[in-house]
Amino acid sequence: MSLFAPPNHTLVDQQTRKTMQIINAYYGTTLLEAIVLALRNNSGERFDVGVGFAKYLSGETFNRFGAAVDDWLKVSNSRTFRLFIGDQRHPADKPDERSSKIRDCTEVAANLIKFSRNLEERMEVVFVPKLHAKFYSMWSCAQPHCQLEWAIIGSSNLTDAALTEKNIELDVYIEPNDSQLGQIQNMLAAVIASAYSDGDSWGVLHDKIDLLTAKSRWESDKERSGEEDEAEIAAEEKAQEQRLAEAQARAESDSELGILRPD
Repeated sequence: MSLFAPPNHTLVDQQTRKTMQIINAYYGTTLLEAIVLALRNNSGERFDVGVGFAKYLSGETFNRFGAAVDDWLKVSNSRTFRLFIGDQRHPADKPDERSSKIRDCTEVAANLIKFSRNLEERMEVVFVPKLHAKFYSMWSCAQPHCQLEWAIIGSSNLTDAALTEKNIELDVYIEPNDSQLGQIQNMLAAVIASAYSDGDSWGVLHDKIDLLTAKSRWESDKERSGEEDEAEIAAEEKAQEQRLAEAQARAESDSELGILRPD
């Protein structure tokens, strides 16, 4: 069933009778609502988001987006989230401009890492020079090919104004099972692969993220260490119970056979 009720907000392919939904400030749902519902209803394995800017997320918007991605990741350890962010730095930037750009493109990613362990462990941030494209896409990655499950492509960055339609954005949501997905799948996959190849998964911007998330990552490491210790203790207790059960079984068997065991 479509996520959107108003029938007059639908673009219809007359040959396939499949629908593509428009997300826009003038009517219908918000982009945030569409993403939350799509993540809740989908079983893909890789969520790829690409934006020119990721910044200025208010508390409520950030929490809803973070919770939706976190809940989606919780379903399976094989799920991953890749966030492509435009690196808009320019050699001619003045020091304050450079600092502002670094802050703007790292804070949301850092806050997502601090949001939950799932996001810390399974979110990959890739900074792509001059990236200005905006896409939100879900992929099922059974070998040998990944299949596009749904895609939202348009004008919306990962910002509070875009997600909540405070800006007048225009995005097209191609829903699951729409035949149009097959027509754009290879092209979108190629664009994302190129962005991944051209982007940076380490460097100054990631150093900034590491600085912003140092405390939360230390706390997560401490928590993981405690969980590992508890797991080792539980495993040893279970092994000891198994050894005692086996010794008891041997004693009972020997007794039934009349075998005397030394004191």
